[in-house]
Amino acid sequence: MARRILIADDDEDVLEAIRVNLEVEGYDVHVAHDGHEALQQARALTPDLVLLDVVMPGPDGVEVCRDLKADARTRDAMVIFLTAKGATRDEAVGLIAGADDYIVKPFDPADLLVRVQRVLAARPGIVGRDEGAGLQARVLTVSDGVASGHRDDQSGRALVDRLTGAGFGVDDHRVTADGVEPVAAALRELTAGFAGLVVTTGGTGFGPRDLTPEATRSVIDREAPGLAEAMRLASNGPGRPFGMLSRAVCGSIDAALVCNLPGSAAGALDCLDVILPAVPHALELLAGKRVH
Repeated sequence: MARRILIADDDEDVLEAIRVNLEVEGYDVHVAHDGHEALQQARALTPDLVLLDVVMPGPDGVEVCRDLKADARTRDAMVIFLTAKGATRDEAVGLIAGADDYIVKPFDPADLLVRVQRVLAARPGIVGRDEGAGLQARVLTVSDGVASGHRDDQSGRALVDRLTGAGFGVDDHRVTADGVEPVAAALRELTAGFAGLVVTTGGTGFGPRDLTPEATRSVIDREAPGLAEAMRLASNGPGRPFGMLSRAVCGSIDAALVCNLPGSAAGALDCLDVILPAVPHALELLAGKRVH
């Protein structure tokens, strides 16, 4: 079932532009032209995500967001504010009201789509509600420092929390030292007889011990370059010039999908959020549940 998105904005041109972009991506899109209509539609449709203009007739976006979060019928809906207001105070007010993200107009349609995917992926249980029921995941932290006990495994724990919140059952989270052989051996163990997602964090850069991509290539059957490129693109936005240096690899081992994520917690979550919407379909294909 397609994700259901409600757009509330009093600018007809903005509504139409967003509607077309989201429908092309396969979302089930509905529109509202003011705050009252937004609340009525949300209660009737129970959308997965609401895109809310802050300044619109009737209750404004902040009021609508507060009402949505207070109503048992709509409190699980994610909310992204769309507004021409860019001041820090306005963003803070929006987030306090319960918004999950905040985009300032005018915005890049491609950036909007990435934000939508990211917020939907973070919604508790959304992956498992339809096609994702029963999805499994495992996490491998690759770090000499963590393996020796000298560093805290922040990225590994963050990934477990994010995957669990997205509806995955995480049944294994382990740590290994850097290096081709240790990482390859851990991946073989984690993927043996496993049908699910295996994410690694760490060892994807240009340091002399950053050998996770080499280890991953030594054990996967087929690469999934589109996933790796999507992560690199998401990591290389304004003010973040080093995403292009990532050497991350993604690929399959039988029915398991392996994806290398960065070593930082923030970078790992950003990259996971980008690929997560495609993971259930990829796992279905690997398991032979979809015939082409």
